[in-house]
Amino acid sequence: MAQMTARQPVSWRFTPGRTILYLVVLGLCVLFGFPVFWTLMSSFKTTAEMAAFPPVIIPDVFQ
Repeated sequence: MAQMTARQPVSWRFTPGRTILYLVVLGLCVLFGFPVFWTLMSSFKTTAEMAAFPPVIIPDVFQ
């Protein structure tokens, strides 16, 4: 029978490399998530709000 060995605990310390990785992943989530958010918010805007400059991010009145 094979001898069981104890597993080493996983280290969840924040290292500089892991912090950079998390920042890159967060940036990619924002980069790819913002167009979905913008499309969803645009579906509730009036034509005037869609053509406004500066752009209206959250509509005043949801339609």
